[in-house]
Formats: sequence, structure tokens, C-alpha cells
Amino acid sequence: MAGVHAAKHVENRRHKQKGDAVQSVAGSVDTVNRKMEAAVSAA
Repeated sequence: MAGVHAAKHVENRRHKQKGDAVQSVAGSVDTVNRKMEAAVSAA
């Protein structure tokens, strides 16, 4: 039973890392969009 629990724990952690990576990419896109908007309004 303990082995099953450990496997589930690893899977959850992997899933969380994936979520963090997705958030990181979304944040980068958001930053780029803001820079583009700033450049457009400055032009």
C-alpha cells in the first residue's frame, strides 16, 4: 500500500511542476504583451 501512496505523491509533484512551468510561460507572455502595448502607446 505504501508503494502506491508514494507513486501518487510523485505524480502529484510532477503535475505541480508542470503547472508552475505553465504559469511561468504565461507570465512571460503577459510581460511581452505589456511591453508591446507600452511601445505602441509610446510610438
